[in-house]
Amino acid sequence: MLGSVPTNQVPDWSSNLVNEGYMLAAFSAAHPPEPDPARRPQWLYFDQRFAHSYVLGAQRAISDTKPLIDYLISRGDVHPEKIGWLGSSSTGIPGLAVATQGPRLAAVVAFVSTGAYRQWFDTWQPNGLWRGQTNALWPDTDTLLKEYDPILHAERLWPTPVLMVSGGEDKVVDPRTARSFVEAARPFYKADPDRLRLVVYEGFGHNLPLDVVRLYAEHWFHLYMSPTAAAPPVVQAPANLEQSVVRSQINAADHQKILGAATATNAALDWIKVSKDKHGFVAASSGRTFTPWGFNYDRDYKFRLLEDYWEAEWPTVVEDFREMKEVGANVVRVHLQFARFMDGPDRPNEQALDRLGRLVGLAEETRLYLDLTGLACYRKQDVPAWYNALGETERWKAQAHFWEAVAKRCAASPAVFCYDLMNEPIVPAGARKPGDWLTGELAGFNYCQFISLNQLARARPEIARRWVSKLAAAIRQHDRRHLITVGLLPNSLPGSAWASGFEPRKIAGKLDFICVHLYPKTGQLAEDLKTLKGFQIGKPVVIEETFPLGCTAADLREFISRSRVSAAGWIGFYWGQTPSELSKSTNMGDTLTAAWLKLFKEMNPN
Repeated sequence: MLGSVPTNQVPDWSSNLVNEGYMLAAFSAAHPPEPDPARRPQWLYFDQRFAHSYVLGAQRAISDTKPLIDYLISRGDVHPEKIGWLGSSSTGIPGLAVATQGPRLAAVVAFVSTGAYRQWFDTWQPNGLWRGQTNALWPDTDTLLKEYDPILHAERLWPTPVLMVSGGEDKVVDPRTARSFVEAARPFYKADPDRLRLVVYEGFGHNLPLDVVRLYAEHWFHLYMSPTAAAPPVVQAPANLEQSVVRSQINAADHQKILGAATATNAALDWIKVSKDKHGFVAASSGRTFTPWGFNYDRDYKFRLLEDYWEAEWPTVVEDFREMKEVGANVVRVHLQFARFMDGPDRPNEQALDRLGRLVGLAEETRLYLDLTGLACYRKQDVPAWYNALGETERWKAQAHFWEAVAKRCAASPAVFCYDLMNEPIVPAGARKPGDWLTGELAGFNYCQFISLNQLARARPEIARRWVSKLAAAIRQHDRRHLITVGLLPNSLPGSAWASGFEPRKIAGKLDFICVHLYPKTGQLAEDLKTLKGFQIGKPVVIEETFPLGCTAADLREFISRSRVSAAGWIGFYWGQTPSELSKSTNMGDTLTAAWLKLFKEMNPN
C-alpha cells in the first residue's frame, strides 16, 4: 500500500491477514518539490494544482513500485507471484495506474477510487468541489493524462484480479467514474469476468465503514493470493480521524465538514419508483409521493439544440437548470440527438457521453430529475447518411447500442427519473421511401420518427411492441433500476385518425409508465380529457408535453386541473428565458411563454 504506518503498528483492516502470514508493505517515495511554490498542491483543495498532483503521482507510482517489488522479492520471504495492492482514495487511485502500466500485480483492491482520471476531474465542479480560478486544467496536466490516465490503458489491466468498492453517494470520488473505468476494462475480461468487480454501497459517501474495508480486503486476497477459511474477528471502530486515515477508512468525520462537498440541506437525491397502486410515483426510501412537474429543455430561445451549446456555453446550462428549479420544476426532459452520441452503428461518442455525465452531475447538484429522451433526429441535415441508409434490423441494433451506452453512463445516478425511448415514434401504414424516416416538421425541427419503413404483412402494434422490447432489453443490460417509458402521440389509441401504431395497451409490457403528449384546444376540453383517459391502462400516465399552443393559458389551467384524476405528472417547456426577461418582450411567443411560466409556478402540485 502507498503511504506509511507507525512502526510496528498495522491498520486494523490488515490484522487478520498479517496473522495469517501476509506481509504488509507500506512505502513512500520522496520526490523534489515543485520549484514554483504557487504550483504546489494544497491537500483537499480541488483546483488545477490538486488535479495535476494526482496525474503526476500516478506517473511516479508506476516507476516507484518496480524497485519496491524488486526489493521484496530479493528478501526471499515474499512469493514473487503473490504481491498485491490495497489502496483507498489517494492510495487506491495511483494503484490503478500501477495496475495498468506498472509491474504485474497478483490482486488489487481499491476503495473509493477511480481509474478514469479525466472524467473524475470533470465531476469536481458539478459536485461542488472545484476551487480553481478557471475551469481548465493545466496544459502539462493534459499532456500527462494522455499518457497516464489508466482508462486509456484499460486493456492492460487483464489478467489482474481487480476489486473496486465505492460509496454510491460519494461526491469526492464520483462512483460513476469508477464504473466508467470498469466498463472500459470489461471487454478484456471475457475469459474470466469474475476477476473484475465493482461494488457500490448505496447511501455511503467517501467514508466506507471499517467492516467493509476488512471484509473486501480479506475476501479478495484470500480468493486470489492465499485461500483461507478463517473468520474475521470483530474490531473496535476508529477512535479519531488519524486512526481512520491509517485504516483506509479515510475520514471519521463527514466530508461535508472538511470539504464542503455536501450540506445537510443537500442530501443525496432519492431514487424514484412506481407506487404500489400503479397510479403514480414515490421516493424509494421515504415513500413520499413524487409528482413529475417540469420542463422540456429541448432547445433554447435561439432555436439551438442543447448539444449545440452545452460545451462552449456550459455556464448557460447551469444557469438554466437553476432557473427551472427556482420556478418550481422537479423534472427536466432533455432530448439527446442520436447523431451527437453515435459515431457509427456500434460506436458511441465518448465526448458526448462525458458531457451527459456532467449534465447528470448538474441535475444531482440542483436536485432536479432528468427525463432522458433518446434517439432524437430533430435537425434533418445533422443525421448521418450511414444511419439513414440502415435497414430496419440494423437501425434497431444501432438504437440499442445508443441506449446501452447511455444506460451504462447513467445507471448509478438517482437523478435520472426515466429513459424515454424516443419522442413520438410511429409505425408506418404500408411502405415509405428508402431513407424517409423523419416527419412532424415544426420550426425547422422534425420531432417524429418512423421505426420502420415497411409494414409488410405485420400488425403495426406488434412492430411497436417488438421495438420497445428490444430497446428496453438494451437498457436493462446495464440498468435495472431506472424507469423506462416512451413519448406517445395523442393519436396512439385504437381507432384514432392517422394512428401512430403505438397502442398503449399492446406496447406497455416492458414500460414502467405511459407518456402522452397533449396540447389542449379551446372548445375541445372534454374531448382532450377523454383522450387522456384512454391512456390509462393500469400504469401511471404522465403528460410529457403540454403548452398553450391551441388554447389560452386559462384553458390550459383548467385542463391541468381536471386532468389530475388521470395524470400523475405534467411537463411543459422552458427555453432559457426567465419570467422577468420575457416580461420585457413584445413578441407574442414570449408573451405566451410568460403566461405559461406564471401558470406553472402557481399550479405546482408539490
